[in-house]
Amino acid sequence: MHFRKAMSELKKYIVDSARQFKGEITNAGPEALQGGVGAYATQHVLIYGTSMDGGVLFDASGNSCFYTSTCQRIGLGLGIEWGGVGSAAVSSDHLTPGITEVHGPYIDFVPGSGLSGGILYNSTTFSGGKGALAEGAMIGAGYQFCSIEVHACSN
Repeated sequence: MHFRKAMSELKKYIVDSARQFKGEITNAGPEALQGGVGAYATQHVLIYGTSMDGGVLFDASGNSCFYTSTCQRIGLGLGIEWGGVGSAAVSSDHLTPGITEVHGPYIDFVPGSGLSGGILYNSTTFSGGKGALAEGAMIGAGYQFCSIEVHACSN
């Protein structure tokens, strides 16, 4: 009984998130787009895991910054993975130094080589997504809480 209710809530959350994502992308101008590339590593044991990545962010206005990100993950999973990561985001602000807290669902499927990804939100709106080409051995899914520190910006 509880499992069906949980699955129903998860389905509703995913559908609502997809609708919100579509609205954010539709209403954003090209100056609001941001992207990034970097390297990352993740480990997960049963119901808890951590993820760390770092690299370079850039926006459509020509700004670029270094960043580091750490995530605490809650969900079912087991394994370790590492690889290259890419990100895309929609923001009304240009890149500036500071710390941003985001959260959202993630999924990992890496049987030797595979994919990892997640959708990130700031307090209430869509913030962006991350995807990775990974090596290792990992399977898992759940919800993550991340802190992204942006520093050393140039334009």
